[in-house]
Amino acid sequence: MDQIKDMMDQLADLDSDQVTDLQNQIIKEFESVEKEDPTPQTVDAMSSLADMLDTVRGEFKRREAAAQELAQRAAEAASRVHGNDGEKDMESDSEDKKEEMPAETEAMAEMPVEEEKPADMPSE
Repeated sequence: MDQIKDMMDQLADLDSDQVTDLQNQIIKEFESVEKEDPTPQTVDAMSSLADMLDTVRGEFKRREAAAQELAQRAAEAASRVHGNDGEKDMESDSEDKKEEMPAETEAMAEMPVEEEKPADMPSE
């Protein structure tokens, strides 16, 4: 239990393998205490171990989020340096469509429009 507490104190400094090892130690210790008859001490130990396990799992999530953020920042930096051809293609496509629209609009304006007459009105 003392080793677990020492590792918990250094949690931020541990590498991923050490954090995984710590998680396994906490679970093993919890299962050992869990087998004992419930006393105030064993229940306190179980609660303490469960809290530590929550902290370790939170550390895993924090590290994963930090890694994702770092990867996103790296991708953004690479995009700024190398450019993003996909976005350029999309922009040029939309500009091409804007240029085509006036011609289509003009062609539609030149088309004759037939008005519908009600059925009871005599035709001319």
